[in-house]
Amino acid sequence: MARTPTQPYSSTSGSGKQAGGRVAGAVPVPPPTSAGSAAPRAGGAPMLMPQGQHSGKPGMGITRPFLLIGSRSRAHLHLVSSTVSKSHAALVRSDGGVYIRDLASRTHVLVNGKPVKEATLKSGDYVGIGSFSFKFFDPTAGRAASAGARPAVPAALEVEGSTEPLPLEGRATVIGRRPTCDISLI
Repeated sequence: MARTPTQPYSSTSGSGKQAGGRVAGAVPVPPPTSAGSAAPRAGGAPMLMPQGQHSGKPGMGITRPFLLIGSRSRAHLHLVSSTVSKSHAALVRSDGGVYIRDLASRTHVLVNGKPVKEATLKSGDYVGIGSFSFKFFDPTAGRAASAGARPAVPAALEVEGSTEPLPLEGRATVIGRRPTCDISLI
């Protein structure tokens, strides 16, 4: 089976139209100018810097509280590839920093080469989404750490017809038809 070459990433506005090379709610950041500079300057928003075949493309500042990553045209970060699910992952920015959540994707989310369901990102982490790879930088990490991340509050979902409530683990719960969802409807 021949593999389709990966197209460069693109971005869309909330209306689904091309946003001129920008991610809706994200700020493009120029790539590092010299081989020795690994991180963008401090003081800005957390960001994803493209790596691998997309290295040198502008980074994306994460300024929204929620950023949908996927191959669907209305995703905030639209990655054009058959290796990326329509709704592949979510980046969530909160007082405790930034975390990524796999949305029951076909090819998973990798953080530092390991598949994760949910992970808090630290500056310097490598994030893999399908055939795309990014390096995460968070110049606000010191301020977020001093604020202190709050642990998820234990919760349960009461299901009609069930005698026991269904415990909800983690910060987000994915409900859907795939067996890899936290709550599978099939």
